[in-house]
Amino acid sequence: MAAPLLLPPQLPFLLPYADIERVLRVVAGGIGSRSLTDFRERLLDGLATHLGYRHTTFFVGRDLPGVFQDATPLLSEHIAALEGPYVEEFHRIDPFATLAPATASGEPGPVMLGALVPHFRPEHERYMERFLFRNRLYDKVVIPLLGCYRTGGVGLLAREAGTFGPRDLAIATMLTGALTGVIDSWEAADEHPWKESLTPAELRVARLVVRGLTNAEIAKRLYVGVNTVKKHITAVQAKAGTRNRVELAARWRAAG
Repeated sequence: MAAPLLLPPQLPFLLPYADIERVLRVVAGGIGSRSLTDFRERLLDGLATHLGYRHTTFFVGRDLPGVFQDATPLLSEHIAALEGPYVEEFHRIDPFATLAPATASGEPGPVMLGALVPHFRPEHERYMERFLFRNRLYDKVVIPLLGCYRTGGVGLLAREAGTFGPRDLAIATMLTGALTGVIDSWEAADEHPWKESLTPAELRVARLVVRGLTNAEIAKRLYVGVNTVKKHITAVQAKAGTRNRVELAARWRAAG
């Protein structure tokens, strides 16, 4: 891991009251969550509903570098198909992970893609060309959610270059501050034991089953065979004690 990249202080941007109110709605929705899983889902839903960010990701790890190694990240519906390629390959060369950004205070803060570009190495160019650009994504912001026991990383992505500016950075900074420590609110034990027993592959398949995708759709999205999907669903249902997809979806939602 390279030494932390020290970013220059950002210019202040005064958010209008309407934006502050929208951010607070997102925060309130997250704080009211029943579990870490629920928190992740509510936060991405809130970002889309209240702030219009529809291409989003949520990774969790023990620390900021570990965030990008999350084997079961949550991606919004618009970019959910990118989960497999990122987890299998591209997390290793993501510039947001390998450049280890930090603010002037030494604490991780929101980082915009443009701040990292001057420091790119060849592998970061490959990430841009083979992952972001190939999937028609041209701008990105990462928002760290800091805790004592775990750390979250929320990603905002855009279809046009230069989409994110001072307003988005101010929103991201407000979210980082308002949600500091919240990610520690749920102990691992608050997730039902059967969920904790799922492998990363089983968890990815289960999430898509609950969203209503068919086996063929899941296979296409995760770049695996239909028989592999069936095998994972059988394993998930055995661990959850359910007999079909409807029961599995109901038990999943009951577990938060």
